[in-house]
Amino acid sequence: MSMISRKLRRSGKGLAAILCLLAPWAAQASPCRVIDAYTPADTLSHRTTGMASADQLAAFRRDVVARYPGLYAPQVLDLSPGQDMDTLVLASLASARESRTRAALMATLRHLVDRTQTSFRKLDGFRCDFPIYLTDSLGQFDGAGRIVDGQRSLVLGVDALDGEQRLISLPVFIAHEIFHRYHFMAGGFSDDDADRQPLWRTLWAEGLATYASRALTRGATIEQALMLPADLSQRAAPLRQTIAADLLAHLDRADPDIYRTYFTYGNKAVAARGLPWRSGYYIGYLIAAQLARRHTLGQLAHMPPRQVHALIRDALREMASPRP
Repeated sequence: MSMISRKLRRSGKGLAAILCLLAPWAAQASPCRVIDAYTPADTLSHRTTGMASADQLAAFRRDVVARYPGLYAPQVLDLSPGQDMDTLVLASLASARESRTRAALMATLRHLVDRTQTSFRKLDGFRCDFPIYLTDSLGQFDGAGRIVDGQRSLVLGVDALDGEQRLISLPVFIAHEIFHRYHFMAGGFSDDDADRQPLWRTLWAEGLATYASRALTRGATIEQALMLPADLSQRAAPLRQTIAADLLAHLDRADPDIYRTYFTYGNKAVAARGLPWRSGYYIGYLIAAQLARRHTLGQLAHMPPRQVHALIRDALREMASPRP
């Protein structure tokens, strides 16, 4: 027994003092709570091999949806029970049967959550006090902030990530998604509202998360931070002035069409215009990187909305101005 231990045994006050000093660190260091809601779906996929579609659907509702109803609520999946959802359930079960990589992916995701949390401890006010669900999202998303059973949560779609893991950097992806949760805690900004919030808020939420994911992941490149398409920075750079001008013109609007143009993947209308998909992430990244020259990442995350709005507006005006 050490001398410190012997002294603490004699002094309840000493122990209390030490615990008070450690309390902030202990709260910050508490591990993220990861909930495995995917394994029941994966197990079911193999157990229902060869069953009639109706029986597979009944089993999925009984063994998966009934167990995690909050994850399959319409506001989480953006999908209501019915034929469309049934079709996705059957497709997801078939995909799970064919995959040979999901067990390893689950282990990787757990490891990355633990490792990423460690890198976040340097950020002022970070607490991993939200649940992180690993789930079958029926192909609806790879990662998203959602209200699950009344609590803000991070939901990772194992099925979607299984198809994407060869195309993106998983460490960067996890850092990006966890930063969204931190940014909401620190400054009230989030990607959760997507096209339902003014464009400038999405530009800041996604741009700062993209920048942070690179800054907090050792060795990450800008291409990895931007994720998809793989050549986004090369394609968007020559169009920076045009994209910035259009974003500036719509900055204060909540416009689903503008959101789809600059923040979604696979939009044929965007390709027809000669724009790369998800170019809003590129412009947002550039704004965040520029501001990071004068502010720490924690300071950027804590910036109040009025200040952020003014800085984004000024940065876009500069980008949209013709170069001499």
